[in-house]
Amino acid sequence: MKKSAIIFLAAGDQQRLPISVAKNMEFSVIAVDRNPDAPAFEFVDEAICLSTYSAQPIIKELMRLSETYEFKAVLTRSSGMPVVTTAVISDALGLQNVDVEGARSIVHKTKFVKHCTEYDIPAPKNQSAVSTEDVDWKRIIFPAILKPSLGLIGQQGVCVVENKSQLISKFDTVLSAAYDSRVEIESYEHGDDVVLMAVVKDGILKPVVLLDETNRVNDFGEIQRVAFSMPSKYSGSESEQEVYHISHQIIEKFGVKNSPFLLSCKIRKNAPPAVIELHLDLGADRILDNLFPASTEFDFIRFAITCLTGGDISEFDPKNFTFKPESIFYQHNASLEII
Repeated sequence: MKKSAIIFLAAGDQQRLPISVAKNMEFSVIAVDRNPDAPAFEFVDEAICLSTYSAQPIIKELMRLSETYEFKAVLTRSSGMPVVTTAVISDALGLQNVDVEGARSIVHKTKFVKHCTEYDIPAPKNQSAVSTEDVDWKRIIFPAILKPSLGLIGQQGVCVVENKSQLISKFDTVLSAAYDSRVEIESYEHGDDVVLMAVVKDGILKPVVLLDETNRVNDFGEIQRVAFSMPSKYSGSESEQEVYHISHQIIEKFGVKNSPFLLSCKIRKNAPPAVIELHLDLGADRILDNLFPASTEFDFIRFAITCLTGGDISEFDPKNFTFKPESIFYQHNASLEII
């Protein structure tokens, strides 16, 4: 009889928590990481030492294990290319996750914002460039935001520029953080940052909680994360309902079937929320490790696994849980304290 298994892409320290949750739910765990000494490998049933950026070699190894395991879901806590790998592997294994082309568009900030605009989903005005000579200067309204079109690490390379000379001076630094060698140039949207923590099950949004995200611009123009707070000051408001509406549009247009769904939006005055980015991974930044346990008994990871494996989610109705006000603060993207 085959063992029910969950595949995790990456086996670093931040994967320990979701892997432990899956093991407690009596799933076998298969983890993939190019580092043979990845710390979470010691807790898994099968370790595959391959890059999470390339799906086909992983699929080949999984086929070798298919006589022993029944694959239930593919998950990651890594953003960017591993999300595409997750979609490709899921498709090959007959698991509904995210349309592969939809996943490719979502992880590329330029493509995602462009497609949102085409679908009448509110988003910043944007363009991308491979060099400053490629920039359409007539389309830029300062201040503007520069970011890697496909980033490797969180907010690395994201900065605000006030004029043309600053954009030129910052361009190569941002470009160096871009996996696809393109820089995204976006209009600067004024307002409050929020993140919707949700899961999509069978194409239906399952919202959990809205967070407030606090950022600052340092003396070098870099955008640095300061804090996350939950629940958001917009929880229960019309703005939250507008974020839900945008989420439904994205799910339909980009073909999201079963996946974590972490949507970042800017709440604006006299305008609907603007989409900033979408993560189809479990997320990092100590939100699930520290912030959730301090605020609530709701187990987001267990909820996500239950959704993706077709389990009964009746016990996870957020209305039955209390989310008390809590915040987590960061310094240089490292967590400091929870209050």
